Amino acid sequence: MSTLNELFQQLNYWKSYKPVNTASSILRVNKIRQYENKISAHIYAKFNMNDES
Repeated sequence: MSTLNELFQQLNYWKSYKPVNTASSILRVNKIRQYENKISAHIYAKFNMNDES
C-alpha cells in the first residue's frame, strides 16, 4: 500500500494535469476520484486502528 505522502503526490499530479482531449479528461476525473478515495480509506484505516488499541 502506498504511503499517504505518495497518494497526495499522485493526487496533486492529476489535479494539475491538463487534458488534451475528452478521453484524457475522463481519465483525469477518474484518477482524481480514485486517489481521493484511496486517501480517505488510508486515513479511515489509521483512525480505525487507533480506536481498537
